[in-house]
Amino acid sequence: MRKSRRLTAEQSDRWVLSPPNPDSFLNFTTLFGNSNPVEIEIGFGKGAFLVTTAINHPNINFLGLEHERKYAFITASRLARRNIPNCKVLPADGAKVLTLNVLPGSLNALHLYFPDPWWKTRHHKRRIMSTSFLNDVAKSLRLGMPFNMATDVEPYFAQTLKILESCPYLSLKQAWRTRKPSSDDSIVTNFERKAYSEGRTVYRLIAISTSPSS
Repeated sequence: MRKSRRLTAEQSDRWVLSPPNPDSFLNFTTLFGNSNPVEIEIGFGKGAFLVTTAINHPNINFLGLEHERKYAFITASRLARRNIPNCKVLPADGAKVLTLNVLPGSLNALHLYFPDPWWKTRHHKRRIMSTSFLNDVAKSLRLGMPFNMATDVEPYFAQTLKILESCPYLSLKQAWRTRKPSSDDSIVTNFERKAYSEGRTVYRLIAISTSPSS
């Protein structure tokens, strides 16, 4: 594992972004060197979804936000070994970056898979899912673009659906549960793969950004 995290200074500069200033927006055109659509994954862990999706969609730019620096560098090393040009990682609090540094209406999709459930009741306030978070999600997305979420914790999913009802600019398109990938070529995270192998149910949803009049 340690070997996979070793990056040269040049590789680190290419795939790992420095935390932006709190009062500045990320310039995706400058960061990626093109004006292709941008998607963000918050909390990408070891990067299974992020890396595979970036490979499969070379004309889309992907930015991963992950507060655990060790996972950010593990994923960056995977990007470097494969020389994936359309994906970068930023070791930072994803919710804060979304609030402070993502230009409104600049994303084509936002992905949140298997967020930390913070099991103890006194820790629930640490959960990323909240009305303010979903409002920031809606603000960051282009009109009609999706927010994709998955978890293997049913109460967390139920809470998300309830919070979503109070978010005026996100409209639930689909919610479903599954105990296996939907197809042979489905892209799953490490957490999702583990959940399926242990026979657990995975809960997923897609919500679409809407206009105030929708």
